[in-house]
Amino acid sequence: MAGNWSYETRNLQDGHSATCTTSGTQLQLTQRGVSFNGAALFGAMSCTWPGGGGSANLGSGHVSAGAISGDSVSFTFDAGSWRSVGTFVTVDSMAGIANLIYVVNGSQLILTGYWSARRQP
Repeated sequence: MAGNWSYETRNLQDGHSATCTTSGTQLQLTQRGVSFNGAALFGAMSCTWPGGGGSANLGSGHVSAGAISGDSVSFTFDAGSWRSVGTFVTVDSMAGIANLIYVVNGSQLILTGYWSARRQP
């Protein structure tokens, strides 16, 4: 788990016609036993909805509450506003479901979709 990972999401939806994706996020993770945490340098999030859309660079944040149980993995960004739960696909890749709260153009979106991550060489 320890190392540098690229992280992205796709098909994040709020149930009210908004769809978002993220790209370019880099995670720097440290591991202690079955727990891990680290830093996140977020890339960009792009959203579309009927009649409009928006995008923004997300800045930086923290990875916390990381836990490994067998092939399962879970972690949050920024004190829980973004939660990722999934499984290891290989020792250098993982994927699963993301649940997050994102504010764009003054509106709060509660999104659910897919995430994947790959360890960088």
